Amino acid sequence: MKTIKRLGSAMILAFVMAGSVFADGNSNQNPISPIGRQPDLPRFEDFKVDVTKETPKAVRIEGKNATQFRTRLREAQAEGVNFAGHYIIASWGCGTSCEQAAIIDATTGKVYFPDELFRGFGISLGHPEESLEKYGYFEFRPDSQLLILNGYGGPKYGVRYLVWDENEFHLAKFVPISLPD
Repeated sequence: MKTIKRLGSAMILAFVMAGSVFADGNSNQNPISPIGRQPDLPRFEDFKVDVTKETPKAVRIEGKNATQFRTRLREAQAEGVNFAGHYIIASWGCGTSCEQAAIIDATTGKVYFPDELFRGFGISLGHPEESLEKYGYFEFRPDSQLLILNGYGGPKYGVRYLVWDENEFHLAKFVPISLPD
């Protein structure tokens, strides 16, 4: 089973809340299923791409956002491709139980700040420090265009299955989650 890149922490809230177990090593299963293993949920394998072996180009620091987060962008660029074949996701904290991210095109160095990642997203269970230790914010793979965003990130709380195509995200599926009392 290929390792799934996780930012945030060890587990995904939806995965834990559903009581799902993803221990069989079957890569056809989706580890972030808020209501068990559903066959209709998008899978990383559904959006497979080849991963570039080229060294990433230098980050182009253009604009206010790139200037503000230039250190984290450069650190992420140095780590190499981690998303959708030739992109690099860079992330940083934006407050309690909050995360922001940008996407760097490793072939050009251009930085994208998609609303889905840059406006801030995260999880809130009433115990922020515990949440950050136990649950992740999003998952992605170097060989897939699929990004699974967990938690709040707009008007609704849930799991967003996003596909990166033509330098923007397209919502493939949204599964709402009710928070425990």
